[in-house]
Amino acid sequence: MNCRSCSAPIAVTWPVDGQRHIRSALLKPANARLSDVVGRYLAALGAGDLDSIVSTFASDGYFRGSIGPEDLRQGTRELRSYFAECFSVGGGLKLEH
Repeated sequence: MNCRSCSAPIAVTWPVDGQRHIRSALLKPANARLSDVVGRYLAALGAGDLDSIVSTFASDGYFRGSIGPEDLRQGTRELRSYFAECFSVGGGLKLEH
């Protein structure tokens, strides 16, 4: 597999066993008060609000997933498409913070 931006070869080590593992929380849940863009992003993510989550990014902003440089969505159109797919299975994500 090659990097999308520079065509350099990259080693893909995830997923090793074809499964996505969920680890236990490192910290106990707390009543954190998140403000500004982080709070708006997390509220939109939790609610499955496509317009609101896309509006938290600049027009040339990007979202990089946890599996490496090939997991990148940049620009309003790619971000909207990505989050629409994420939310298409029933809305947002349950968040604890």
